[in-house]
Amino acid sequence: MATMLDVSIRAGVSKATVSRVLNGTGQVKESTRQQVFKAMEELGYRPNFLARSLANQTSNSIGLVVSTFDGFYFGRLLQQASRQTEAWGKAAYRHRRP
Repeated sequence: MATMLDVSIRAGVSKATVSRVLNGTGQVKESTRQQVFKAMEELGYRPNFLARSLANQTSNSIGLVVSTFDGFYFGRLLQQASRQTEAWGKAAYRHRRP
């Protein structure tokens, strides 16, 4: 699993610059942003939501409690909920009681 440090080395920028690109903060030249995104794609980098949660002291997660995950309805519900929360930059967790 690639890290922000790996991305910064591949892109030839600092880890702080990678962070600014990911968070959309600070002033970063468009060419630098593109270098970072290219490095992320080449390395298969995906932000670690749990690490980000620890650093920011916020969970950025959404819990979904349902009685069962079986059947078409709940399967589609979970699929769409996962897609939407990812689009929002959040994480969705589901748990099935044993």
